[in-house]
Amino acid sequence: MSQIRRQSIISTFFVYAGFLIGFINTYLFTKQGFFTEGEYGLTMFFIAVGNIIFSVSNMGMLAYVYKFFPYYQDNLDKKKNDLLSWALLVCCIGFTLALVLGYFLKGIFIEKFGNNSPLTVKYYFWIFPFALGLLLFSLLEVVAWNFRKSIFTTFLRETVFKSLTTVGIVCYIFFWQKNFDSFIKFYAITYGIVALILFIELYRTGKIHLTFSVSRVTKKFIKKIIALAAFVYAGGVVSMCALFADTIIIAALKVDRQLAIFSLAAVITGLIQAPQRGVIASSLAVLSRAWKDNTLA
Repeated sequence: MSQIRRQSIISTFFVYAGFLIGFINTYLFTKQGFFTEGEYGLTMFFIAVGNIIFSVSNMGMLAYVYKFFPYYQDNLDKKKNDLLSWALLVCCIGFTLALVLGYFLKGIFIEKFGNNSPLTVKYYFWIFPFALGLLLFSLLEVVAWNFRKSIFTTFLRETVFKSLTTVGIVCYIFFWQKNFDSFIKFYAITYGIVALILFIELYRTGKIHLTFSVSRVTKKFIKKIIALAAFVYAGGVVSMCALFADTIIIAALKVDRQLAIFSLAAVITGLIQAPQRGVIASSLAVLSRAWKDNTLA
């Protein structure tokens, strides 16, 4: 418990640091003469739709990783551990299906958002690189939690990601001659950058290996894995849609100005989630291990 407490406190510090950077970004986004209200609203739309694409693409693999990681770790050699390989493959298949679905739904998207939010239509396909980066980072994040690296992952998600946004804003103002096209394309790959940093760290420290040989653990638990993934996947998609439906509905029914105002309020209310984020990141791996070892107390 002391380990969870320590990691939670440090992680919460990075969450609050991220909020501070986020407020600076919000100030720069909303400062007159830098970005328009529609441009600021588009970044929030990226987050909303990107999270929904992520929930559709992950196919329940995050739950698979944090639930079954102890079983793979205790019964397989590192180089024969196929958990990440299958999780990554299924996530890539899920993202491909989401991308194909997004391609065929573009006409409906234009019809719903074209009049009130023209920027969302113009940069529609750039939402998908943003979502892919979020998907890969989230998968690697759950793996890292099981290696007690929750502080580092929280630092990446809450501090580095928002710092990259700050870098993009500074470049937009001083080096890109306020070319929003360059900024939003950079913004679309920011999660990909933090995912790459996390992958390099896990690979450098020998924490992850990729193999597509089906292990005995996968064969033994395949039915339970499918059942868990399907159950969590269905709930996760519904939950994520409910969480970000307001942003999407406002973008469809109102002009960009209203979306920007609502997004600013959402950033402020997000402060109350800071301690929760730190506790979840620190405790999930410990709880998973306890369930596996039947230490229910």
